[in-house]
Amino acid sequence: MYSSCLEAIVLSMVGGLIGVVLGYSILPFLGDYGATISINGGLLGFGFSVVVGIIFGFVPALQASKLDPVDALRNE
Repeated sequence: MYSSCLEAIVLSMVGGLIGVVLGYSILPFLGDYGATISINGGLLGFGFSVVVGIIFGFVPALQASKLDPVDALRNE
């Protein structure tokens, strides 16, 4: 159970970091539209990505860990 939680944390952190890097790399091209670089925006996006990734990664793993393996394979 702990490995699935760790997996959800790591994957959501990597995804959030990739999203923030891509977002900051696109911002210079949007300067004509009034877009500005904000540290708070990057932290908010990263934090939201991590929270969503943990919730949607941990909850199904927790539900699956409570199932009997035979029943889980039968209902696949």
